[in-house]
Amino acid sequence: MSDFARWPLLSEAFSRLGRPVVVVDLETTGGNFYQDRITEVALVRFEQGRASHYEQLVNPCRSIPEFVARLTGIHDETVKNAPVFADIAGDLLPLLQGAVVVAHNSRFDYTFLRHEFARIHTDFAAPSLCTVQLSRRLYPEFYKHSLDSIIERTGIQTTNRHRAMTDVAALCDYLELSLTEKNHQQWDEHVRVLMNPKMLPTWLPDSLAQQLYALPDSYGVLVWFDYFGKAQAIEAHERTYSETATLLHSKKLPPHIKAAASIRFIPAVGQLHTLWLKAQTMQEYQLMPSEKSTSFSTVRFIADEHGGLQARIVLLNSGTRNWRPYGLFAHKKAAKRALTQWSQE
Repeated sequence: MSDFARWPLLSEAFSRLGRPVVVVDLETTGGNFYQDRITEVALVRFEQGRASHYEQLVNPCRSIPEFVARLTGIHDETVKNAPVFADIAGDLLPLLQGAVVVAHNSRFDYTFLRHEFARIHTDFAAPSLCTVQLSRRLYPEFYKHSLDSIIERTGIQTTNRHRAMTDVAALCDYLELSLTEKNHQQWDEHVRVLMNPKMLPTWLPDSLAQQLYALPDSYGVLVWFDYFGKAQAIEAHERTYSETATLLHSKKLPPHIKAAASIRFIPAVGQLHTLWLKAQTMQEYQLMPSEKSTSFSTVRFIADEHGGLQARIVLLNSGTRNWRPYGLFAHKKAAKRALTQWSQE
């Protein structure tokens, strides 16, 4: 792993994005975002045509299950003297923030990182690319796109499989190989389309882009200011960075986006707190709410013919009711996410 210069095509492709790119892999105690913890982090950062690396064992402050230890080779004894995540966060965050985070099944790695940073009250969000989805786009003729399947069919040489840096190197080898086999323009187009969250548009002023890249992917209120420092719009968000990045890629941009010069972010702890903060902030800046009304949804549990309870997402209208609503949601997607979380917990 000493020769990081073996990915020239990949380095060139990432340079075309105009942002640093970090290929990352995590080892964890399991797959539960709320209960499990990181045991190892490794990354290769591509920037200005060069690649650098970072790897670190992490003490998860909990026991590593035996089957995970057998799979990764990381045992309780291995991480006993390793730093906890809070101790490495100061080194790790500058490598990730403002960069495009690339991972095989990026939802897993990206979400774990978000949760670990959130536990130490640190904001983190970044554009993210899942190479499982990219592989499906590039090689639709293959059914399996796990890293094990890719390594097997391409003949990529690895040692210590399921250790973080080994998996990062194998993924970079695969992406380098794909660039020798596929059209570079189509490769670039797939990368940009598949990013979730998306990368910010290049037409944004540098100072504004820097502020936006520092946003978290959590609840909060965003205030948009023009070049004269006057508040133009106030928005409530559930995943602030993701929703803002998507908005900035809209074909028809709202006027306040076109005139934006800076932002202010006010963090919130949940949806109701976000709406309360928005109302307070609109009063602070003397902005009137838009005429567009908002329909809220809630979850209702209804008994079926066998006496079992079924969850239904229904509109919550004004007035009294003889059944108990569960939660207040701005849209059905938020209610579905809550149901998924409740079932996991």
